Amino acid sequence: MARTVLVLTVLATLACGPGARQGQEGNAAAAAGLAVFHGDGSQKLVLTSFSGDEISGVALIEQSGVPFVSTYNASLNSVAVCRLDNEGCGDPERCFCDSGRYWSVWRADGSGVWSKSETGVSAIVLKDGDIMGMVWGDGETAPPPVSWEQFKAPR
Repeated sequence: MARTVLVLTVLATLACGPGARQGQEGNAAAAAGLAVFHGDGSQKLVLTSFSGDEISGVALIEQSGVPFVSTYNASLNSVAVCRLDNEGCGDPERCFCDSGRYWSVWRADGSGVWSKSETGVSAIVLKDGDIMGMVWGDGETAPPPVSWEQFKAPR
């Protein structure tokens, strides 16, 4: 009987997804969105749960499961993304191998309005409901609007 209750509790927690109550303290799981915008116009939206009050941008990418290659960039005093979701430069020694195109970092609070980050992904701090956008391009072209609801919609 105890095993059945445990299995049902685990299944109910998994079915509820991000934001579901976890543990005895009643703390809600936090979630942030990772929006990847490719050079060909395609995009990938990944909702990632995390514990605590905040998550760094690099930790968000790591936990999202999207494949990436990164290197430390001294001028940013942060991590620079070289390759993300199989686009970009795969050699961390030549992170900016494609003249004029690189992964720029953007941030939205869920309203869909983007602001460009002047720091690398490890310096960005995201809270519950925030969205980080990664754009492969010239570094100045803003990504298209993305709403928080798009991350929660079934795919």
